Amino acid sequence: MLLPSAPRGRMWAEPKNIALVLEVESTGSRRHYRFTKPALYAEAGIPHYWPVERGDFGPVLYRYRLGEGDHHELLGTVGPDDAVTVDEPWTMRLVPSAWPR
Repeated sequence: MLLPSAPRGRMWAEPKNIALVLEVESTGSRRHYRFTKPALYAEAGIPHYWPVERGDFGPVLYRYRLGEGDHHELLGTVGPDDAVTVDEPWTMRLVPSAWPR
């Protein structure tokens, strides 16, 4: 979870303050990760959701942005051999092949 600014002295962040949720899929929670969580994040109004799956050749990141209504729309996929610069929620360079496995 990434916050534009962290609230001081608080253990809990309000969903309206969360800019991005990035989650790495685990085999034990695959169904919850793919169906339940995205719907809950969209309902809470979290603008960006990036799940990461373990692909055969390395991590695969799916970039979603909150669209019309309560759902996220796919912006793009970043594969293990891709190195891309994205502009939202802020400008950053993504290099999945450099991530630990």
